Amino acid sequence: MKDVIIDTDGACSGNPGPGGWSNIFVYPNGDEEIKTGFIPYSTNNLSEIIAVIRALESIIEPSRVLLKTDSSVVRNCFDHDWRGRWIANGWRNSKNKLVEHRPFWERLFELVDYHKVRFVKTSDADPLHKRADGLAKKAIREGLAEVKAQLQGA
Repeated sequence: MKDVIIDTDGACSGNPGPGGWSNIFVYPNGDEEIKTGFIPYSTNNLSEIIAVIRALESIIEPSRVLLKTDSSVVRNCFDHDWRGRWIANGWRNSKNKLVEHRPFWERLFELVDYHKVRFVKTSDADPLHKRADGLAKKAIREGLAEVKAQLQGA
């Protein structure tokens, strides 16, 4: 089983609004790999969830993953077993409201079951996370520029 450290971040321009995500993979030999993406319409929480999903989906074989995120929603879901409570309560949260973004959470749970994932808190004080944050925001700018160019060409 291979080891990988991933710093993930999601961003949103407005909430809801256009979103972006980024992943910085750091391998034991020191190599890095960067992945980013644009989401035309998202929320901040959804962008964070998608960042984690895209990171874990890109790892083919089961791996030990140290996943760094500043998303309290993602971390709390696993640290406080929201998953178990949501399922037991018919996908309702502690306020008895339907859990938002259920299909994304279900996909994330599949991936976490496939890999051995440990979630840790990070922040912009961490240089790696500061880069991930900048890359997620850049993905929004580039995605919006591409959409604008397509609309002007139509």
